[in-house]
Amino acid sequence: MRRTLLLAFLLAAGWCSGQRLVPYEVVVDSWGVEDLLVHDGKLLIAGGFPLINGVHGYALVSLDTLGIISQIGPFTAYESVDHLVSYGDSVLMIYDRVGMDYGVAMWDGNTWEPVGGTFNTAPRALTLFNGQPVAVGSFTQIGGVNVPNVVRWDGTSWMPLGPDLNGTVMAAEVHQGELYIAGGFTSSNGIPLAHVAKLTGQSWAPVGQGLNDNVVDIRSHSSELLLIGSFTHTSDSSVVLPNSARWTGSQYLPLSATPLASWPKLVYSPELGSMISDEDKTILNPGPDEQLLGMYHIKAVESFEGHLLAGGLFEYPSFDLVRWLGELIPGDESTTLDAAGMRVGVNMWSGLGYHPVNGLNQFEVPKGSGNHVLRDHSLCAVGVSNGNVYAVPDLFFTQSRGYHGWDPGPWGADTSEAYWRRYYQVWKMDNGLVWDHAAHWADPGYVPDRRITTWPGNGDQLNNEAPRLAPFADNDLDGNYEPVSGELPMFRGDASIYTVRSDKRAPLWSGGPPMGLELHTMDHQYGVPASDLRHHVHFQHYWAINRSQVTYDTLWLMSFTWHAIGVDFEDYVGCDTTLNMGFAYNADAFDQWPSGYGEHPPALGILALNAPLAAFRPYTAGGVSGKP
Repeated sequence: MRRTLLLAFLLAAGWCSGQRLVPYEVVVDSWGVEDLLVHDGKLLIAGGFPLINGVHGYALVSLDTLGIISQIGPFTAYESVDHLVSYGDSVLMIYDRVGMDYGVAMWDGNTWEPVGGTFNTAPRALTLFNGQPVAVGSFTQIGGVNVPNVVRWDGTSWMPLGPDLNGTVMAAEVHQGELYIAGGFTSSNGIPLAHVAKLTGQSWAPVGQGLNDNVVDIRSHSSELLLIGSFTHTSDSSVVLPNSARWTGSQYLPLSATPLASWPKLVYSPELGSMISDEDKTILNPGPDEQLLGMYHIKAVESFEGHLLAGGLFEYPSFDLVRWLGELIPGDESTTLDAAGMRVGVNMWSGLGYHPVNGLNQFEVPKGSGNHVLRDHSLCAVGVSNGNVYAVPDLFFTQSRGYHGWDPGPWGADTSEAYWRRYYQVWKMDNGLVWDHAAHWADPGYVPDRRITTWPGNGDQLNNEAPRLAPFADNDLDGNYEPVSGELPMFRGDASIYTVRSDKRAPLWSGGPPMGLELHTMDHQYGVPASDLRHHVHFQHYWAINRSQVTYDTLWLMSFTWHAIGVDFEDYVGCDTTLNMGFAYNADAFDQWPSGYGEHPPALGILALNAPLAAFRPYTAGGVSGKP
């Protein structure tokens, strides 16, 4: 059974990542990963975890090339390690043995031991300056001796480094040979500092005009110093800086235009560049060409044995749940379309306008406004065969209840690692990308874009996958997608996102068998002027294919749509059978700030272009209401 369904969104509206998380061989159990470091051929994993791969491994462990995990240090449950720093042949770290002691320790590959006395509270950051370890924080004593909140280790004891500051020092970094600190302080020895300072002789000096609120992390990057925190301006309000900035050596300039959520952290890897990660997103290479990743709370990225690993406080629903530690591989688990007058997020789990990892709305209308009209739109299916009812639930139902519905990838026999590495992603195409490949595929030295080479034109027939999946221009009519010979992906609109999904991982919540459905979706938009109606429309093209041996007497494809025009939970919904449309509009004339549209909020319409509207039913928090 094969049925094509076209949907259009009226008056409704890249999350372009290039990286996705997949499971790794090491499984961290709870409390997260705070840092990663390769030292002496081993991967050090630091955090607050009590278990690694199902066995006890507290706070700090090493992983060797044979996969053997070893405990480092005298840690037990609820203790943590952070800030791993290479120090000659050893590794420095900050440790927090709750209820016992806090401080800095050293591991030389064989022995773990504290460095100096116990701190009265754990340091916030650790770095090296002029070859000496430097610790910063809110501590006031080490080994019972009063100290300022920035100290250096001289090989024998912790010594003051500069006079005390009037607030917590949250970060320290060496930039162009000078020591910079940042945090909640505003002065030292009567000198105004405005949350950022650098060491000049034996004193702390201001860095430009400073910032108007706390700085939580800093990092040297090329010729600039990157800063993130709760600040919104320079201290004199002359420069708007929405939670991130870069110090050029003479002035503060904006870093990312994206406001940050709680607990942001600056992360760097040679393979990917700089990242800002907070509790709901990750910004790759912040700046004019930044990319937003669907993952969140990444604390560290490190390459080990050919794997690019990320550690943090995230939970990421790949083929299996990726928690705290995962592998980063090329591919987009979600991305956005913004060729028309809206910016719409599409993810590999079948949702539109909603990201199931971070929960952010992704149906921005108009694009760049920060206002959204949709919380979630996903497809569900019901089939009847010989009186038996089969169903595939929508994304929101499955995500909120832990069931499987549509999962990425076509029907196939083996859905293990090779399968999910290939199919757990989306493919974004646009005219420029495809025509560039058409013009240059035969040029010497030409390297096609990853999205061109990985386009799933053919399934793996040895895995019982269908021979043809995503549409492509088969120039030689041999049935094989061959981009190295100039063959091209085929897509709709001026820009599109293709996904392939199936219900192969059922049984579902009912305990019944899967339907055997394979759903191919082409979300697309047209890059036309605002005077063209298509500027205000997001299109979807569905192919629903029955890969099972069951013949369905009836098949219904339905959409679950959570309207959220500006402020959520204040929209009216209805349907117009003469227009074949369901719609939503704001319940009052003024949509409240800060997420609302204010006066004249838009309306949202959803209709099938080549199928009748068979039923419409509103759903509220109390359950289904109204007759279909």
